[in-house]
Amino acid sequence: MYHGVGCTDSSLDVKARVAWAWRAVRNSPEVKRGVILPLSLNVTECSVNGSKTSKMAKLLSHSAAAAGQVLPALAQSWNSDAPSTLRKNMSLKLGSFYKVKRKSMDSVIGTETIPDSDDEIPTVEECCALPMTSLDGAKRAAQAMLVASVFAAELSAKEHVPVLVLGRPPGHHATCAHTLDLDAPSVNSPGGALTGHNLGGGCFYPSCWLAAVHCLREGLSQRLAYIDVDAHKPDGVWKEVDHLCTLNNARRTAVLKGRPDSCEGVLFGSVHVDGYPKPHASWQSVSSAIPKSHRRAFEIRVHEELLPPGIATGCIKNDVVLDAYQHWRIDVTKDIRDFKPSGLFVGLGFDLHKLEKQIGDKEVGIGLEGKHYRKLIQDLPSSVLRGPVVLTLEGGYTKAGVVDGMLGVLSGLERLSIKASKRQDKKRKQLSTPRMHKIRLRMAEKLKSSPSKRKGITPKRTKKYHVSPRQSLLTKRLSH
Repeated sequence: MYHGVGCTDSSLDVKARVAWAWRAVRNSPEVKRGVILPLSLNVTECSVNGSKTSKMAKLLSHSAAAAGQVLPALAQSWNSDAPSTLRKNMSLKLGSFYKVKRKSMDSVIGTETIPDSDDEIPTVEECCALPMTSLDGAKRAAQAMLVASVFAAELSAKEHVPVLVLGRPPGHHATCAHTLDLDAPSVNSPGGALTGHNLGGGCFYPSCWLAAVHCLREGLSQRLAYIDVDAHKPDGVWKEVDHLCTLNNARRTAVLKGRPDSCEGVLFGSVHVDGYPKPHASWQSVSSAIPKSHRRAFEIRVHEELLPPGIATGCIKNDVVLDAYQHWRIDVTKDIRDFKPSGLFVGLGFDLHKLEKQIGDKEVGIGLEGKHYRKLIQDLPSSVLRGPVVLTLEGGYTKAGVVDGMLGVLSGLERLSIKASKRQDKKRKQLSTPRMHKIRLRMAEKLKSSPSKRKGITPKRTKKYHVSPRQSLLTKRLSH
């Protein structure tokens, strides 16, 4: 289906980059060995791998309905005038952008600038780094990513496996607000000031964060970890995290489906360069905690790593960059173990790969390799798989970097799942000891001898999708 985002010569978010990632998955050793199960979604037809009647197709339909509730709730938390349906929110936000995208930014925000040279004043589309050629295509794509991300969270929670969403547009530079706010003042964050825009950098909605909020609403998660490995700072996700934390009780109750205290904390981690979407301000690395208070509903742990200057010009050795990245990775992994999240969400960008050559704020030959992505994933504590683990594709615009990075991620996901399986096997062995057998027998006898305790107890039914033990990972491609 025609995709209306990124179809211009100046665009980075081209359709081909999802195809590169998908082919890397299909040709990977993990798929050939049967340890990764690729799923192809058609969100418009509500089908999974071509089937409209399977249990997964029904789960996709359920996820579409859930996304239709979460987005309006988040949009109305920003502005009570936001529409009450997903489609109306998208029509208003994307439609407003489509109307002004070719106008100069100055004319839209009501300022006048005299250019210093013969260069033309940039348009809204150029300032927001968001080329769009078809409004209908953009809306279909954005909706499909939101639905697929919620589906990933549901599937991961039910099967206790990580789920990777391959689709576009990306999302970490946007919020769920229904307005553009192109002239909004800058926003403070622990690492430095951010622009006040609600979209940009190829992003319309933060699909990965929306999936995280869905998990809070449905009781699938209580403590969230969001980590972002991308050349660019996830300013949209940070604004959403801080916004949820500082909402008044009534609005937070509406967002979280009647449970204002369902979020017990958020761990926010990002590694990025000193570039887009930075306003005219200084950024810094930060490792700190913002405590819960009368103005803040929950604690936020922050781990932001600003990679060393010189990346854009190449006047720095890659070893220096990798040392900074390794310091951040170890710090984040250690705090995740301590924080014990019940939901892990990852913004996965391959524009930080050393082979990336399409972005202007990182030089070719500087950055990560597939082995660094693998190490990040495999070293996560296996306990994260007690809750949903969702990864979404963010940046990455050079084929070689996307393919190598994707292979590293797949290898890391397999090793993480193997580690989790070993942990479960160890627990089962502990439970099968003679001592534990006696304890279970005594508990069974107590239940039999106590009718009042037995009353109202019904076996819990859990939907299973018959994923074999070897198919412990699921990766899916987004069709819309």
